[in-house]
Amino acid sequence: LLFAAVVLAEAGANECPEGSRPARDEAECAGVWRDAGGLPKPRAYRGGEELGAWPAGCYHCEKGVKGCQPGVWFNRHRRGSARRGARPICVAQGESGGCGGGGGGGGGGGSGGKVLFAGDSDIEYWKSSGAVAAGSANIGVGGATCRATLRRFKRGVREHAPSAAVVVCGENDLGYNKSPYKVIKDFRAIVEEAMASGVRVVYMGTKQEPDTVELWAEYAEYDNRVLALAKELAAGSGEAPLAFVDVSAAFNLNGNPIEYYKKDQLHLSAEGYSLWDAWAGAALADPACVHWRAGECQDGALAGGCAALGEAGACAAQPACEWKGSSCAGRGQPGTCGKQASAACKSARGALKQAKKKKKRKKLAKASAKRTACIDKAAACRYDPSLAS
Repeated sequence: LLFAAVVLAEAGANECPEGSRPARDEAECAGVWRDAGGLPKPRAYRGGEELGAWPAGCYHCEKGVKGCQPGVWFNRHRRGSARRGARPICVAQGESGGCGGGGGGGGGGGSGGKVLFAGDSDIEYWKSSGAVAAGSANIGVGGATCRATLRRFKRGVREHAPSAAVVVCGENDLGYNKSPYKVIKDFRAIVEEAMASGVRVVYMGTKQEPDTVELWAEYAEYDNRVLALAKELAAGSGEAPLAFVDVSAAFNLNGNPIEYYKKDQLHLSAEGYSLWDAWAGAALADPACVHWRAGECQDGALAGGCAALGEAGACAAQPACEWKGSSCAGRGQPGTCGKQASAACKSARGALKQAKKKKKRKKLAKASAKRTACIDKAAACRYDPSLAS
């Protein structure tokens, strides 16, 4: 089958059909697959491997192929083997193979190099990450903490030699009752490891998931600490070793709609990830910007401090600021209204677990009502800054 520059071999083959050649490297594999239209699903690019039991070079697995996560893989094994259900992806002779060395989508870190996606389930479920930058590799694992991410990150850097990395971690740590102060130490270790290897980091910030209201205050404090670290590392250098993408503030500009999340009200939906595609791409393409929100660089946006923001809407859009009565002021950690709602939800969630465990119907109903009330309060804090005094 021929689509543009891509020749898709028959399932179970381990060589390219006449008139085509294997993809030269992982970057070309990701590039031609991303750029060609009309190819079988799933289209997600999974990354590189070196396994003798699968076809050498670029190949595709549909759903139901035993032992293969559906999507596109690049096998660095010199010979490889034919495998039932796996279809080699080749490049038509005379074609350049799409973007080749990377740089599509987000620009491959601003220098045409590979991009490593590392972190928790937000990374693992980011099926379109391969389209953000050609030649990228996704090594995300659901449930991973920042410390676990660091271990995988070290291996990923050795294997893929990226020039940039998109990292998401910290929410699981905070959910395990680890303080933002301790989590930022583990996150900083990731950034320092990246800097030692010449890898620039783009951090996708926390999001105010409907199912984790009790953690929003900790999320905000953690994000503030990451932003402070990004500014510290960039001071006087003209470049940003760490870029902070403020997901929470950007989502809230649109009211943090439920459509951004899956049915579990925790993980991102395809609509949510489509925004991440654009925002990560913008951050990867500009190595100088420290602070991003909704695809726009925010460096210098608060030159006059929170007090310079005279409107409630503009104040609410800044995670470091809070509207208090008739003026904008520093949010603190992270504002009275949000802290109270977060504490109430944490208490209600604990009571709810106990009631379910003991099967007490009256207590269960009461705890459920309290949790609903705290969620409503948190929504009011988020959407109406005049209530956050």
